[in-house]
Amino acid sequence: MAKRVYLYAFNKVLKIVDTKFLEGDAVTVRDMLRLANWMKEIYPEPVVVYAVDNRPGLYKEFLEAVKTTDFTKHVEFADIIAREGILIK
Repeated sequence: MAKRVYLYAFNKVLKIVDTKFLEGDAVTVRDMLRLANWMKEIYPEPVVVYAVDNRPGLYKEFLEAVKTTDFTKHVEFADIIAREGILIK
């Protein structure tokens, strides 16, 4: 299984506005910064971008956060990503 890193962009109210991933040889600091800069540039509102390694259960938690209108699920997922990942931009 190839190494995969996910980048998540959150708006001011911690709602996911974009997600991308890098895989294999593309998992470099330079590529993470390039992708994070691009994610910040395409949104008119301010966003923060975190990078986190793929792990079992991450996709399920992501789906729960994006499919609900429950604000607490958005905050919960953002907190998980902030604790497990690193702030890129």
